[in-house]
Amino acid sequence: MLCYLNRGLILEQAVCFLLKDYFDTLHLESAYSNFHIDVSTEHPFAQLLEHEGLNAADTFPAIVVTTQEDRKTQALSEMRPQLSAVGIDGADLEEITRTSEARGGGGAREIPGICTVVDEDTLEAVGGAIEKRGFCYGWSVRTRRTETLGIEIWATNNQLKNELYEQVRLFVTGFMPALLQSRYPFFDIAVMDGSVTGHRSNNYNFQFDVALSGSHISFDANYCVEQILLDTELEEISTEIITEAKNYVKD
Repeated sequence: MLCYLNRGLILEQAVCFLLKDYFDTLHLESAYSNFHIDVSTEHPFAQLLEHEGLNAADTFPAIVVTTQEDRKTQALSEMRPQLSAVGIDGADLEEITRTSEARGGGGAREIPGICTVVDEDTLEAVGGAIEKRGFCYGWSVRTRRTETLGIEIWATNNQLKNELYEQVRLFVTGFMPALLQSRYPFFDIAVMDGSVTGHRSNNYNFQFDVALSGSHISFDANYCVEQILLDTELEEISTEIITEAKNYVKD
């Protein structure tokens, strides 16, 4: 039986989560006690248009994280995706298919941005092969992609917009790259510092019942995604087999 194990990343969700956590740590809503700062991957303008702009003032300030472009990393544009023979064991299977994590106070929560879809039949087939011979063999295609992400800041108060822009800019050029690397080590995320571009002012919107002032920050980040094709009937493979979880999952 042929089985796919996909390990994907929705980077805008990961960045959105880190921004929310960053604002909570800053206690921004205590500093701006009259405002609730919404951070989302869904643009508030779409919701306002759907509801004809009703209660627009209650929607802002809003910070929106979106992907603008997805492409192959330029430095690797002439190279084919990396193809490797793999052998996975039970620990590997558990790590590959893990989409949730323990949270403080008990319980579990989904890991933001992790995109892994594995049905029960696949898990049963791969698990059976591992139980039978210790490993399930197949092939892995690992490829590096580059995304351009945009972060929009919208507020009804120009000074508030400027201050939120500065907090976001400090985070993007500060600890965000290290947090992405430590939280998502499998994907080997690298934020290109030289690609960070900001537009602080001179962006307005009068489409709704309030005057909105906007800012925009964009940056490039590259990372690896992987697709694994396993053959549960395969008992050995003639090319090099990667069998250690350290080499295949965590490096």
